[in-house]
Amino acid sequence: MNRRELDKEILNAIEVLKQHGKKVTAINIQNISEAKLRLYQIYTSKHKNQMEVRDKKSKIVEVKTEAEAASGKTENINIDLCYQIYGISLTIAMKEATADDIDDAIEELNFIFKKSIQRLEREKAELH
Repeated sequence: MNRRELDKEILNAIEVLKQHGKKVTAINIQNISEAKLRLYQIYTSKHKNQMEVRDKKSKIVEVKTEAEAASGKTENINIDLCYQIYGISLTIAMKEATADDIDDAIEELNFIFKKSIQRLEREKAELH
């Protein structure tokens, strides 16, 4: 599939997501598109500006409505997760994370783990 076809496929997926009122993220585009798009193809699309991409420099401001303040419910949480797999450590630390921040982290982790799994599958195939 050439770049023009990829961009057309991505634009079609964006339009479908917007029509259904869903977030326009790389994972959603990947899931809804008919072609087997890879995340790097989506991230390099000329339509990237239409996607919700995490801005690493943005600051998170705690937002509470009066009802939430009274109930103790907030829009932000702190997350501190640590995993160890085969001698490799993964730490996820998020301060004052919003639902969007968590969605972005999930999307990035999906990308990283899919790439890692593909690499392990290639390595395994070479053993046989």
